[in-house]
Amino acid sequence: MTAFKNIPSTLSLTFALTMGALTFGATTLSVPQAQAFDDHVMARDMETLFVGATVLTMDGGTVYDKGYVRVKDGVITEVGPMTGPMTVNNVRVIPSQGKFIMPGLVEAHGHLPFIGNSLRDTEEVMFLYVAGGVTTVRGMQGNEAQFGLRDRVNSGDLLGPNLTLGSPSLHGGRVKTPEEARQFVRQYKEEGYDLLKVHEGLSFDTYMALVDEANKQGIRFAGHITDTVTVEQALDAGQDTIEHMDNYVAEIMAVPEGERDAKMAELVAMTKAKNGWIVPTDVLFQRFFDPSDAEIARLDELKYVSADTIAGWKRRHESFVASFRESPEQGKAYSMWRKKLLKALADADVNILLGSDAPQVYSVPGFSVQREMEGMQDVGISIADILDSGTHMGGVYSNEAYGLIKAGYRADILLLDEDPRQDLSAFRALDGVMVKGYWHSGEEIQKRLNDMADRYAKDK
Repeated sequence: MTAFKNIPSTLSLTFALTMGALTFGATTLSVPQAQAFDDHVMARDMETLFVGATVLTMDGGTVYDKGYVRVKDGVITEVGPMTGPMTVNNVRVIPSQGKFIMPGLVEAHGHLPFIGNSLRDTEEVMFLYVAGGVTTVRGMQGNEAQFGLRDRVNSGDLLGPNLTLGSPSLHGGRVKTPEEARQFVRQYKEEGYDLLKVHEGLSFDTYMALVDEANKQGIRFAGHITDTVTVEQALDAGQDTIEHMDNYVAEIMAVPEGERDAKMAELVAMTKAKNGWIVPTDVLFQRFFDPSDAEIARLDELKYVSADTIAGWKRRHESFVASFRESPEQGKAYSMWRKKLLKALADADVNILLGSDAPQVYSVPGFSVQREMEGMQDVGISIADILDSGTHMGGVYSNEAYGLIKAGYRADILLLDEDPRQDLSAFRALDGVMVKGYWHSGEEIQKRLNDMADRYAKDK
């Protein structure tokens, strides 16, 4: 567990809040020496007020240049411009002048700790997501331990993001018949998973049985497009999201080179017309086509990962690169078409969710989402669209009240020193993160990151 700053057990404050500055009026502060506490569950129950920041609501482009955000019990209760004096009592005020507020990021394709992970590893993975600005993770490889993990996060016992739980993988190695598919769908629905994780290797009939039973049970299904199904068939089946874009690229590269642009345009138009949702995870895949991991291995965030983990990632990277060693041109073509496809999907206003597939090869939770955003910018997607895919679109997809700075929405909030609309590197200078009303200062986060880096440096 991270250490939380002491918060007064009794607090009475009256502030006169004016445009652009905090002017203190009558102030009474009582902190009984024996009553100070660091229980952030109690901290969530305390009303919180952010004042003076530029508020990027992500709601139709609405921005408050000198705004305020009020939070209570994990929910945003008020948002607006500071138009005059405000009197507040019994609240925790977070001065935010000159800073920027926006919704927390949504990692739409993340992986969560499994049974067998140590307590320290589990807590560190969850913490790293938050340290990177991620306040919601859609877990895409489930197991029963993750229900307890979610309970700990929701209760405030564990510092981590909000969790959407995908089921254990449904792939051809363990789901061999249509009836087995139906049994797994019913089982995972009963066990409480939020969605079914679809993987490769399913026969066509087995996939269609899974689809039929999922619709009957009222549970979403998402993930890879299994080998026996085309992109069009997956879209027609109502697959919730399509991960990684690899089947798109395979269909593009299956036609003669001179016909590939037309094939890509056909797939993009089809996806738009059928209201498909794509989670590209492109940066991870681009790394697989880089024959040298020297530059990748210098990523600053790797200092928060053990030497054993990095060695394992290096072996996986080398293995994948080796698979293209006899046909490097094919690897380059695959990489190029992924980039072209991602840009074409964005230009067509296809539903895109931000996802990085962390933790995977050189993808450190939380920080990998920042790398994914930078990769999206590199292919020509605007920062505005990138931020939308990582915030607002997550809430639209889930049909839940998060992803906006708006009254009634979950209080998942980032406080940044720099303007992310100008430079995505702003996410490397977080001044604090609020997850469902639990506030974690940038100082607190950085201290724990430094402790992790110091510990792992001893092994490298």
